[in-house]
Amino acid sequence: ESFVGMGRLVSKFHRKHSCSITLEAMKSFAMTFASKMAECSYSELKNCLSSSPRVEAEALLASIRVVIEQRDQHAMDLVGKRLISHRSTFSSFLKTASESAVDSIEPQTFLLDVLNKLLVQHSIDAEVACACHRGSSCDCKWNVGTPDNVGEDNITVTVSPSLHIKLALDTSPDLAHLKDKDGRLPLHYAATRSVYETVACILEANPKAAVIRDPVTGLYPFMLAGSNENTAAAFELLLSDPNLVLGEIPADEDDEENDRKRKRSPS
Repeated sequence: ESFVGMGRLVSKFHRKHSCSITLEAMKSFAMTFASKMAECSYSELKNCLSSSPRVEAEALLASIRVVIEQRDQHAMDLVGKRLISHRSTFSSFLKTASESAVDSIEPQTFLLDVLNKLLVQHSIDAEVACACHRGSSCDCKWNVGTPDNVGEDNITVTVSPSLHIKLALDTSPDLAHLKDKDGRLPLHYAATRSVYETVACILEANPKAAVIRDPVTGLYPFMLAGSNENTAAAFELLLSDPNLVLGEIPADEDDEENDRKRKRSPS
């Protein structure tokens, strides 16, 4: 608990006295926190998120914010995987994050970064999903079935690999339409790193994103998916708009602005 609280202190100190020493402290905390979170128990995480008042929960969010700001992929992967390791704690996390400002950052902005940086690279797979078949009474992991839809033949009912993404979008429906500070949409992140189901889930939430180029790479989402060797997602994205198939892609205002910046930048 005291360690989680350090995240907020380190972050505030860095913002007030930014220097190489505070930056190194942020990096060190991000990696240590990610490792500790990966090792924490289900009950510890659940108790932290359900604390009242939300001092501990908000301190946890602030620490997660530090991990996102440091952009260490290994640390972000560890935190994201731990967040989705139990459905009940993930739901509690989404609720807390949607109702709490993290260091003056709006909840929706924080959730957007969580979606893009911590969630899209993960899937609800056999390592995460629970096969206890206790249905709604299961509080350990993700339910893969209920007494009504799990037959006597022990046929496993699988969870959609992108169910955590759907829950995040249900919590804040506008997320799929929002651009982060780099100008990227969730679909750009998903096409780069996600499985087909996650790409399809985000595309369904914002179909128009399929014709918006990624400002970082200059590629369209179907190209990003192709680079990720996700053929099914690339095909789905390509077919989502007739203009993509015909090669008559309408100009996007942001695309035009990015092109102007590239032309003005020195070679």
